[in-house]
Amino acid sequence: MLNRKVLISYIIKLSIFFLILLSISIGIIVFLRIRIEKIQTTLQENQRLIRSLERRGETISELRKQFEEIKTTDTTIIDAFPYSDDILSTINSIELIANTHGLQIVKQFGTPTLFMTIPDGTKISVIPFSLSLQGNVNSLTKFLSAVESLPYFVSISSASLQSQSTSDWNNISSISLSGSLYTRERE
Repeated sequence: MLNRKVLISYIIKLSIFFLILLSISIGIIVFLRIRIEKIQTTLQENQRLIRSLERRGETISELRKQFEEIKTTDTTIIDAFPYSDDILSTINSIELIANTHGLQIVKQFGTPTLFMTIPDGTKISVIPFSLSLQGNVNSLTKFLSAVESLPYFVSISSASLQSQSTSDWNNISSISLSGSLYTRERE
């Protein structure tokens, strides 16, 4: 039957087969482990990039929102410059404010002079004006406050007040204002 040599030879062959099979299995396991680690590293990097892109997307949407606000503000600012050849509504607004506060007004507006050109090509002009008002100091204060609230760029460069009475500012006084109205030229 089987002798001892054949049995030992069979056991050695079987052991070599299992050792080869074990080596191949360990090799496959090591190879798969390395691949899994690479995939895991790639996944972590991709997740980090996705989070970064999400933050950038949020930043971009916030910038778009702010740009829309700026765009609206730009329009409001440009609208604050009436056209040089159409300042009648501005003059009427000033006259209405004076009448509302009980002031008599005589107004004089000069000729537009080019002041500057802004980067978008809009030409800004300045129109000098002078106002002579009759009223008391309280009315003048209210008038100036209301003029300051107008949606136009108006600067007052000088003001003089002459009161008929040296003892009371609330009497009728003559008030002279000089300033500039900033306008834009039609394209």
